[in-house]
Amino acid sequence: MENEKESKKSKKWLGLLFVILVIIAVVAGGYYYLKVKTSPKNVFKAIVEDEVSKAGNIEQCDTLKSSVKLSGKLDTEKEEYKQISTLLNNAEVTIDSQTNYKDKTEKLGVKINKDGNEALNGNIYFAEGDNNLYVYLEGILDKYFKADLNKIDEKGELKDSLNAMFDASSNEKIGTIKEIIEDVINNKLTDKYFSQENVEGLKKSTLKLTYEELKNIVKEISEDLQKNEKFLAAWDNPTEIKEYLSEFVKKIDNNDEKYNKIVIEISIYTKGLLANEFVKAEFTVLDENSKVAFFLNKVDDKTMEFSLKITNNENNMKTDVETLTGTLKIDKYGKNEGNIGFNVKVPELGDLTLNVDYKTEQNAELEKVDVANSVDYFNMTQNDAATIIQNLAKLPSYNLIRLLFNSYFNQD
Repeated sequence: MENEKESKKSKKWLGLLFVILVIIAVVAGGYYYLKVKTSPKNVFKAIVEDEVSKAGNIEQCDTLKSSVKLSGKLDTEKEEYKQISTLLNNAEVTIDSQTNYKDKTEKLGVKINKDGNEALNGNIYFAEGDNNLYVYLEGILDKYFKADLNKIDEKGELKDSLNAMFDASSNEKIGTIKEIIEDVINNKLTDKYFSQENVEGLKKSTLKLTYEELKNIVKEISEDLQKNEKFLAAWDNPTEIKEYLSEFVKKIDNNDEKYNKIVIEISIYTKGLLANEFVKAEFTVLDENSKVAFFLNKVDDKTMEFSLKITNNENNMKTDVETLTGTLKIDKYGKNEGNIGFNVKVPELGDLTLNVDYKTEQNAELEKVDVANSVDYFNMTQNDAATIIQNLAKLPSYNLIRLLFNSYFNQD
């Protein structure tokens, strides 16, 4: 009976000891998880990866249609910027792209509206295997111009660039390149460059590098990529990429020593125990006599405020200059469409507003292009040339083009 009691008591102690060990393991594991997840390096990675994931990736497709619309406004009291203001205000530029990866054709359209009227409408067309580049300008001629690529691009660089767009595996290759570069950077940016502290209830995670440290890291990254066969194989011209990286390393070694006193700091402020919710960020570059600081502050889920401040401290005279302030508003930001608004106030310029709308559609039906009756740019008839000159002067964009040229050539 006594032995039975002792046995039960020992089992209770064993059970209690097991519970205590489990609690210790959970607490220790939780502490370790918190330390790892909320370490300054991982905070940086989480914030960057979150922003990148919002944009998404373009998946493999047979066709891709995209459109970007740009509009802006400049309010200025400065006489030297009045012509820029005239050009920019009430103007809208739309760039449309239609890529057929299967048939290997590309059509790029540009449309400019000014004061509610169409000022310019044209497009460029290219097909793999065709040595011509085709250009159409509405209102100039009712057919395409064609220009022999061998005459306008003797080195073949433009043609190579155009053909590269049709690589069916381009998105996969970009993904491979991106992944390898991220891994190499992650391995080189070790924990010793990061620090963390609590500031006014926020977690401040800082990446700090001297110019010498940054130079060595970039050099090591470039050297590692030169040796990475998978990275080189993802490019269409691996030998050129390897040579470029080699030359880049030499340029880094030959950099001016006057930069060696520069220190770069990037600080990200977050809140939340595990969420690492972004609050604000600071980017600073310091040397012996000056400091350039860029501040980014989250107002809400769609709005950021920013400012740039320069501090000079030469001859024991400290001066602060706020060179610009502004707002970034993102109404929508995703793989298929988005809207981004940008407003900046620059004392020496004025109040500048820019808006960007974009859309993409995969496997979309594309417009057919007929270039059968195109005009050879290098062998144009006198009738075609006369028609072009007459129609050019009638274009609504004629005065706009003149204003652009006058604005450029009349600069001091």
